[in-house]
Amino acid sequence: MAAGSHLLKLPNEFHPIQILQQVAALLQNDQDLINLAATCKEAKSRVLSFEGLTWRSRFRAKYDLPLEGRTSRELMYEYQTRAIVLPQKMNFRPSSKERKAKEKALWLEVIQTMLTEALALPLRGGNSTSKNYARIREVMANVEFLNQPKTKKPSEVFHAIQIVGDIEYMTALAFDSTITIPCLRTDYDIATAYSYNDGDMVPLVRNGSFDFAALLDLRSFWQRHILTREEATFYDSFSRLPRRLKPKMFKADPKAEGLSVSWMGYYSCIHPMPDTLTGLQQRQTCADLDSHWDQVDILTLKITSQSDEPFWPDECNVIIPQEEGAHREYFSGVQSTYGYKSAENPLFGFTEPITAAYGGFHGWTRICFAICEQVDGDERGTGEHNSARWVHGYEAIVIPGGRMMLGRWVDMKEPTGSGRGPFVFWDV
Repeated sequence: MAAGSHLLKLPNEFHPIQILQQVAALLQNDQDLINLAATCKEAKSRVLSFEGLTWRSRFRAKYDLPLEGRTSRELMYEYQTRAIVLPQKMNFRPSSKERKAKEKALWLEVIQTMLTEALALPLRGGNSTSKNYARIREVMANVEFLNQPKTKKPSEVFHAIQIVGDIEYMTALAFDSTITIPCLRTDYDIATAYSYNDGDMVPLVRNGSFDFAALLDLRSFWQRHILTREEATFYDSFSRLPRRLKPKMFKADPKAEGLSVSWMGYYSCIHPMPDTLTGLQQRQTCADLDSHWDQVDILTLKITSQSDEPFWPDECNVIIPQEEGAHREYFSGVQSTYGYKSAENPLFGFTEPITAAYGGFHGWTRICFAICEQVDGDERGTGEHNSARWVHGYEAIVIPGGRMMLGRWVDMKEPTGSGRGPFVFWDV
């Protein structure tokens, strides 16, 4: 509805200054606001003053209003900063000149602030939409950022923003072909994704910290293979999924807390494991259907119970060790295959909070679980996992927001063998 149609609804008894402020609040275009302020000195002082309603109402119209009490002055400065910074077409290609390093840092800071505000949104209760997220989508559609996961001097904030988005937010956008073009194979370290030549798989989390660059390598591997038709790997499978089953930003229930109970995603392997890293770089997954895979399966995880009762066998702890002193919550459930009638293999595992606010974001969580072959009489897999022909261990980071996990899996029966690789699950 045009702003002019709202003018007729203003009460006649309003003071001229109040009417001026009301008109300013109704103007949707920033240039119109500037034009109104330019009509006279009185209009400028009233319309652009942080003491009036103008900036709070304009901020609320475009962005999520922060939970903490922000003054009108703070909202004015934040609104004006975003109006200047967000339209800038930043170049994050590694070959770009660093003369705009300060501009890039400010752009990242603005995006970080918007993501932090959006992450707090589900805690408000009834509201399940984010104006910040809609604005970030617009920005990411016009800047090459998510397909440029490497830069000359990456900061922790750079890595965190690349990953957080469903992110968490950004990771959700990174898998959205309407927003993002695929990154290149040279934009991630395939050896990290597969723990190549590591012998025992190196844990993602050690002593309460994790490697952002490794997590971004995992994200970029999946971005490449999910969005690239030419790879002929996961693209067709992912593109056929209905939109409701693809990665999204918010939990279906904004009030839901704790570990989500329903997940969907992919794992990757490579058989036989190439003798050289060059071989792994050339053929990166069995999803090309040139070896033992005859179809690309989409795994589903259903968490059926959660408790504080410890269960993580010693033989599992040797390969995927628990963090000392961490508070853990345990869970169990089943794994099956989407779209096919298949056995429900038992799973069990635990979560550990990561208390550090990496990249300025709180809410990182470590999740570890084992999936084993169904054994008769052991539906939960908590007693006869040693009798199963195969047991696969998974370690991942749940991204702030709780809707996506990125990690690596390993064959728990032969942890030094070729049974290993990256995986991704998102909440459905």
